[in-house]
Amino acid sequence: MSHRRRRSAHYQNLSDKYLIGKTDIEAECFHRQYYHMYRARVKLLQKRIIDNAKQLLGIISLKSMKQS
Repeated sequence: MSHRRRRSAHYQNLSDKYLIGKTDIEAECFHRQYYHMYRARVKLLQKRIIDNAKQLLGIISLKSMKQS
């Protein structure tokens, strides 16, 4: 059995720029970043959401719900 010596490599952690900081949270940038995706999903599922809410809550009509 032959043993080979493993080469060493230099490692430098560069992940700091991807950490969520206090300024990111204060700016609420993550809410804006994904808004268009969540809005599109709600728009596609709107009828299903309303039907499930009616069934769950026993509501016959939702007067203030704006259809878009």
